[in-house]
Amino acid sequence: MNFQFLSFLPILASLIIMAPIAESPAVTQEIPSLISQWEDTFPSPVAVIQLPKGLSDDSIFDLIDNYEINCASFPCEASDLSFTSLSEKGDFGTYEIRLSMQASEDSLNTAADSLSFAMIQMAEDVRRTAPSSLPQDLLNTAFQKVSGNASYDYALASLSGTGRMAEFMHFDRTAYGALVTKNTVCTGYSRALKGICDQLGIPCWVIIGTKKGIAHSWNAVKLGDQTSYIDCTAAAVGELEFDPFLFDKALADRYQYSPALYSIPPWESGSR
Repeated sequence: MNFQFLSFLPILASLIIMAPIAESPAVTQEIPSLISQWEDTFPSPVAVIQLPKGLSDDSIFDLIDNYEINCASFPCEASDLSFTSLSEKGDFGTYEIRLSMQASEDSLNTAADSLSFAMIQMAEDVRRTAPSSLPQDLLNTAFQKVSGNASYDYALASLSGTGRMAEFMHFDRTAYGALVTKNTVCTGYSRALKGICDQLGIPCWVIIGTKKGIAHSWNAVKLGDQTSYIDCTAAAVGELEFDPFLFDKALADRYQYSPALYSIPPWESGSR
């Protein structure tokens, strides 16, 4: 069966607002409509987007990469990202963006169905077992369930980024690893929490960057007007130096969490 993906218009538009561009800042005030869904074709999802002119190639790649990791419904990480300039009009250019996944169409569709089912089931379990329907109680329950649902794969973590990963490893690095195979790394835990929060209606974002100089991912969540952070990986591996549930920026800075330049939650896009 075909698997429909979520719109990325509001996500990507909010990121674009923060991107450094050569034109006047007024260019970023109104982002025109994008074709807002990936074509549901595995193993190479494609979308057409409009971006402000003046972005460097590196900036465009950063935007695409930051969006891809926040697609919690993808059961397999993209092994390659590419874009092609199609046309330019006024202050904007139109681009085709393409992701490549190292797996067959059949295995990706099957995995996508399994992941969707697992996310729905866990979200329902969170609602059923949380002490109340308050967002903080739902979040705490989701945090505990995601952190305790999968084993941290140290071997996979050591291979990440080396180009020596087998096909199944690209699945385990996503929410599919955290919720279905129950064997994952930091990206899997953070994508899984993002997917559960999407089901619960709680604003959540996967942050990519480093922790103490080592590549890492964690989550930002919005409760009221406050941004807090959650590190499911720290809980999963039993780190006890601080409480990894709903810590603030001061504590994040103290323990050397350093987000990548474009890894900004959409609700903070106008505040930096």
